[in-house]
Amino acid sequence: MNVSARSALSPDEKAIAICNLMNGFAQYRVKTGEMLSQYPVEVVDNVPLPVLFIHEGRSLLCGSDRGEVTIFNAETGSLVQVLQHPGS
Repeated sequence: MNVSARSALSPDEKAIAICNLMNGFAQYRVKTGEMLSQYPVEVVDNVPLPVLFIHEGRSLLCGSDRGEVTIFNAETGSLVQVLQHPGS
């Protein structure tokens, strides 16, 4: 069972990204509820993680419980970059 936490609506309001508290993030089509992509992020502590569409909705910024920020391509689901916070 997936439990949703934080979410973000895309700038064009056609997609929603959700932190699912279990294994990362997922993106859904608002109109149909169809899952568009999954963005796996290791979840150690079961806490709501921030998620935000950036770059006019072309990228998805996902927080973590370890001080990392992961950026995914929102259109393909591919990993773009992992930003490390000093000390993490």
